[in-house]
Order: sequence, then C-alpha cells, then structure tokens
Amino acid sequence: LKQVSEKADTEKFSFKTVRENKPSELSILIKFTGLVHLDFRNAEAGSLDEREKGPIQFLDILFAQGRSSPIFELSKSFKAVRNSFYCIPQGAGADMKYGIELWRGLFISARVIDGFRPAINIDGYHTVAFTSVSH
Repeated sequence: LKQVSEKADTEKFSFKTVRENKPSELSILIKFTGLVHLDFRNAEAGSLDEREKGPIQFLDILFAQGRSSPIFELSKSFKAVRNSFYCIPQGAGADMKYGIELWRGLFISARVIDGFRPAINIDGYHTVAFTSVSH
C-alpha cells in the first residue's frame, strides 16, 4: 500500500433510505488513501501475504453488503450466513412437508485463480429451512 498525503480529496455520498418505515439520510465519506497491491503471482503456492489478502478480503465484504447491510431495503429479503445468502420466501418457500421448506441461496466469495487472477465465485444452491407446524 502506497501512502498518500493527508490532504487527499474526500468524496461524500449522501442518500435517503427507508428502514422499518422510518426515513433517514445516510452519508458515506470516501477518502483516497493509497494504491492497492494486486500482484497475486505468489498465490499459486498458497502463500498470499497480508498485502495480497487485503484486497480479496475487501471484495468479500463489499459483495456481502448489498444483501446483509441493514441500510439497504434489499437486505430484508435475505438471510446471511457467512458468505452465503438465502432468499427468504415471501409467504412460503417450496413446501417439502413436515415443517420443512426449500430455500434458494447464493454463495459469493472473492478468490485468486490460475495463480494470479482475481475472480468472484458465485454458486447457486438450495437448502432446507424449518417452519412451525400446527397440528
């Protein structure tokens, strides 16, 4: 990471959102702090150092925010478990009987492939969720 002077430009992004029927205004400040090291040639041997892990971890977090951050209305439609996101069925999921529903999900992760190429892995899958059963 190459350091940048303290006088680096800061950009402010403001937007309005509604969460739990309450309007609110949010602001995000972004300040350029330096260049990110994206040389993954050592990754093939499984030897990512801290400078190489940082950008990949950042991408993991960034892709998770759209489905898990409470500031986004979309997050109400998903249940997040680590890097996996399950679409919460509206009404009911696919009924498998005996209090079991079938839910669709996504697994999202950033990784290094072919020894040096950054990539985003997105897998779709299904899982079961338990529901209350009335007798």
